[in-house]
Amino acid sequence: MKTLFQYGFICLVSLLLFDTATYFTGIKEQYFPTIKGRMTYPDGYFKPDPVLGHDIVPDHPPVEFDWHDHKAQIFSNQYGCFDKNETYENPVIYLTGDSLAWGYAEYEKKYGYLIEQELGLTVAKCGVTHSGQKHQLIRLKRWIKETGIKPDLILSGWVRNDPENDF
Repeated sequence: MKTLFQYGFICLVSLLLFDTATYFTGIKEQYFPTIKGRMTYPDGYFKPDPVLGHDIVPDHPPVEFDWHDHKAQIFSNQYGCFDKNETYENPVIYLTGDSLAWGYAEYEKKYGYLIEQELGLTVAKCGVTHSGQKHQLIRLKRWIKETGIKPDLILSGWVRNDPENDF
């Protein structure tokens, strides 16, 4: 009969073999992206963060981003949000989440922008691609501290791979 240690060792070796195989076949980058995510982002759009792992650089000027099927501009405001709003007026909806909230789309097609237009309310579009819930909560707390605003509503875009994305 195998011991718990033996089963643990077998699991560890299996994971290492799986990791090595997916790395050399290119599958790892396709299904388990690094900070670059599914695509290569423009240099300097992200910055390292000792708590979050990575974050969007504040005040990043518009730069062309290749979405593979078209090109569009990405940028950030003074709070490091992919958002044209420089100030936020009450009531405020804070949008957080991973790539779904960040928006792999042109700015005018992102759902944070569409919500803002439809409701006539200010939406802080602060999703960060390749982030998890811990990242997003810390970022929300930082945003509240920087702006002095407590959002009236927090929307969190979530997909099943998000818990894997915390640094």
